[in-house]
Amino acid sequence: MRLIVDGGHSLKGTLNLPADKSITHRALILAALGNGDVEIVAPGAGADNHSTANALRALGVDISDTSAGWMVRGVGIDGLQSPYAPLDCGNSGTTMRLLAGVLVGAGIRATLVGDESLSARPMSRITEPLRALGGVIVGQRADGAEDGPERAPLSIFGGGFRGGTWTSKVASAQVKSAL
Repeated sequence: MRLIVDGGHSLKGTLNLPADKSITHRALILAALGNGDVEIVAPGAGADNHSTANALRALGVDISDTSAGWMVRGVGIDGLQSPYAPLDCGNSGTTMRLLAGVLVGAGIRATLVGDESLSARPMSRITEPLRALGGVIVGQRADGAEDGPERAPLSIFGGGFRGGTWTSKVASAQVKSAL
């Protein structure tokens, strides 16, 4: 399958989806990358979605709490700002994996960190394709090993994307979303 995307028109309207943690991460990121206001009503509950919101705030996105959820004032990919400190993803692998793609695409230098549990989880499923398609990204390896899965913290040095092909070794919505 080959997909070619040409310019388009602004998307306006309302999309009603049930509250879902996975969709909420993506809604926050897409709203941040757009230009204008997006209201996310009844977002998925939990600390993971707050980790994504807080990381986006650290990148200069205005996200305010409302009685129904969040109001996101999108800044576009060129409006994202380099953070002053590492971006804390808490225990959210989705936050870390998706934001790594956003940071590479925006050419922003940043470090993604997480709690002890997140720092033990493999990140190679996203570092390898991001690197293959132009990203400059470095993860940590267990006990200073030269090979093996990369883990957090992830240091992103920008790079931007270039065209290419990637065949994923794992079926993962996070890999697709990061790319």
